[in-house]
Amino acid sequence: LDVSQANLNSLRGIEVLSNLTALSASQNNLCEVTPIKYLTEIQFLKLDVNNIMDLSPLSNLFRLRFLDIKCNSVDSLSSLQKLRQLTHLNAYRNSLTSLRGLEGSANTLTYLDVGRNSLRAVSELAQLRRLQSLMLYSNELVEFPPLNTHPHLHSLFLAGNHLAGDVQLPCLPALRLL
Repeated sequence: LDVSQANLNSLRGIEVLSNLTALSASQNNLCEVTPIKYLTEIQFLKLDVNNIMDLSPLSNLFRLRFLDIKCNSVDSLSSLQKLRQLTHLNAYRNSLTSLRGLEGSANTLTYLDVGRNSLRAVSELAQLRRLQSLMLYSNELVEFPPLNTHPHLHSLFLAGNHLAGDVQLPCLPALRLL
């Protein structure tokens, strides 16, 4: 179901579509997404370019694999803790200061874009060993992220941070793009 650019202020009524597996509600005026919590079959969800702050309605969407929340006002990913099938997360340009909450996706997450946030430390990355693409550009990082055990990582973007001193790259055998 695609309701992108429909000038929506609410998703009220969508809860009756309980078997929905894909929803694109991009570029609307959504501030909250409470009705989505009833879409327990959802696997693909685009909520980008809205005014969303709270992801708690997504906390029990256990089948969710793809989530795009770029260009919102999200300041925490903690509601995503139980999403163990998540493979793709785009949280570009939000208000994140931490990656807490992604630990639940440690065995599945392969794509993570958290560029243009307010991240200073990203110790949670050490657990995300399946990552293949990682975008950390334009944050406030001062230390190189903990990526010593990421054999699948082939794309890493760090531009626009404040990495200090001599940066020593860890052994990343699959890395093709830095």
